[in-house]
Amino acid sequence: MATAVGGAALGSLFAKQIRRHGKAVVLKSYAELLSATNKAIKKINDPLELERMELDRLVLIDLIDEIRNYEETEEDG
Repeated sequence: MATAVGGAALGSLFAKQIRRHGKAVVLKSYAELLSATNKAIKKINDPLELERMELDRLVLIDLIDEIRNYEETEEDG
């Protein structure tokens, strides 16, 4: 149930971001965040911090995939 609610909330967030800025801009923003995360990962020495950043990276990749697959519908607009 929590996953479904979280997914719905993310879908709503994506819809708002895409309506306001456009899909390409939103994707570019998340891609830049992913790039910064990748650069930060290369400099981390602490194993726990590295694991946390790698998990953050996986979440960003999933978010980017969700945005790429997002289809605007009449309900959204």
